[in-house]
Amino acid sequence: MYYLVQIKVKDSPLRIVGRSLLSHDGIFSGEIKLSKKQLETLRSEVRNISSTTMFSLDYSRLVVDPIKRLQTLYLIGAGHVAVPTAQIAAMVGFRVVVVDDRAEFANRQRFPNAEQIEIIKRLQSSFQGIRFG
Repeated sequence: MYYLVQIKVKDSPLRIVGRSLLSHDGIFSGEIKLSKKQLETLRSEVRNISSTTMFSLDYSRLVVDPIKRLQTLYLIGAGHVAVPTAQIAAMVGFRVVVVDDRAEFANRQRFPNAEQIEIIKRLQSSFQGIRFG
């Protein structure tokens, strides 16, 4: 995932004119308006960057900041708050692990994007047997 900020440089003072996100699979969303050609060029260029980089874009500059792959989010308890939390976490790149002692809550239907679902005997012992990392 890449965070993009467009800065207008033709007139003083410098000002931010848009922000967008570009996912690793090429999905682009946000306020920045790019032509098809500019977007294709950007998609190919960002694959080679590992730190914040600036690109020239007509009368503006595009600051591209790579967002490192996030780690694992452990949801201890599969209640009503965990469902949207898991969805959002998966959307932004977390590996999601759901842990609960209730199979009717911790299941694939409620958590389709979870990489792992663990049903345990007692929620109080939820950290036993889980390898963090």
